[in-house]
Amino acid sequence: MEATTALLPPDQALALRLLVKARRQEAVARQHRLVLVLSGTAAWTSQAAETCLSELSGTWVWLSDDGASQRPPSRSRDPASVRSPIRARQPLAAGLGLLGREIDVLVYDSLGGFDPDSFGAATGALRGGGLLLLLTPPLADWPRLPDPQARRIAVEPFSPPRNQRPFLGAPGACARKRGQYPF
Repeated sequence: MEATTALLPPDQALALRLLVKARRQEAVARQHRLVLVLSGTAAWTSQAAETCLSELSGTWVWLSDDGASQRPPSRSRDPASVRSPIRARQPLAAGLGLLGREIDVLVYDSLGGFDPDSFGAATGALRGGGLLLLLTPPLADWPRLPDPQARRIAVEPFSPPRNQRPFLGAPGACARKRGQYPF
């Protein structure tokens, strides 16, 4: 655990907790959904997301196809407060099952792949005042990285290597331009 703790220094963890708490209060007051992009290595983004969750109450779902992320969070939340069959951590495809439901926080881990159908359905489940934690590889690298989800959305005559992540260039550029915080 000491090695994991070193990924997010205490001063950065405190700044992140304060940022999330303040921005979430604003979002709840205005009934706006809030997006926080956490960009970096899988270990760092996972720890940063868990730091954010430690400050939040309500129902949450963590979607990820990264096997390492399927471990229980270090600060567990009680999924019993969420209507069944929503559980705390699920694969990306489970985002489709969130249609017609409401959650307070969504952690969408795109490091193991980005499923646009699941993402759209899952983000639609966020209540007004809800928070989306989008975990990404480094934004400059993200559009060029292979995406395991590309196999599912590739159409003939194109193979996954030819349609890697073309739709991620613009969101990544927007996130980089808005990067006011070191997270």
